[in-house]
Amino acid sequence: MKKSLNIVYGLILLTGVVFLLSERSGSMIGEGIAYRTILPFRVMLNNFHELIRAKEENDALSRMAVALSLKLQELREVQVENQRLKKILGFVQEQHRLIQPVQVVNILTEAGNTIMICKKKPYTIVKPDLPVVGYNGLIGKVKEVVDDYLRIQTIAHSMTRVAVIDSRSRVFGILKWEGALYLYGVPLTGDVKVGDTLVTSGMGAVYPKGIKVGVIKRVARNKNDYQATILVEPFENLSFQEEVFILVKP
Repeated sequence: MKKSLNIVYGLILLTGVVFLLSERSGSMIGEGIAYRTILPFRVMLNNFHELIRAKEENDALSRMAVALSLKLQELREVQVENQRLKKILGFVQEQHRLIQPVQVVNILTEAGNTIMICKKKPYTIVKPDLPVVGYNGLIGKVKEVVDDYLRIQTIAHSMTRVAVIDSRSRVFGILKWEGALYLYGVPLTGDVKVGDTLVTSGMGAVYPKGIKVGVIKRVARNKNDYQATILVEPFENLSFQEEVFILVKP
C-alpha cells in the first residue's frame, strides 16, 4: 500500500509539472498536450481513491459480519438454554417438585463407578437420597452432603438400583450398572425392543415416576437363561456435566 501511494504521489507531481509547462507556453498545443497528459493520471487517481474506499468498506463489512456472527452464536446458545430450561420446568411442574440447581465441580471414576462432586448455593437445604436429573434425564441421587458440597451417586454406579418401566410396552425392570447399564428382571418373552424408552416407574422411595432414564440399545435372548440380557444407553452423558438439578419435595 505504501509503495502504491508513492507511485500516486509521483504521478500527481508529474501532472503538476506538465500543467505548469502548459501555462507558461500559453499555446493551444501546450494546453492540449497537458490535457491529454493529465487525463489518464486523473482517471488513475480517481480509480485508486475508489479502490481505497472499497477496501475500507470491505474491512468495515468484514468486522460487522464477524460481530453479527458472534451475536448469532450467542442468541442460538440462549435459545438452546431456554429450551433446556423449559424441559426441566415442564418436568418439575408435572412432578410437583421444587428444583435446586447445583454446579458440577468434578466427576470422579472410582473402581468403574461414576461420582459427581457438586457445589450448592449457601443456606440451601439438600438431604441425601434426593433424586438428581440433568436436562435430558436421570443422573442419580444425592449420596452425601458436606457443608456446601454434595456427592452424587450416578446411575453409572454398582450400588445404584433404579426401578423403570418401558414407556411403550409397560414392562417393568431394574436397572443396574455393571460396567454398562443393564435392565434386569425382564423374562425372555418380555415385550422389549431396541429403541424403547425407559422411564422411572415410581416404585421405591427415591425416584419419582416418569423421569427419562435411557433407551434400549441391544436385546439378547438366550434360551438357557430365564431372562433377557438388555443393554441400555443413558440419556445423560454421565462423564460430562456443567450443572445438574436436585428435585426437592415442597
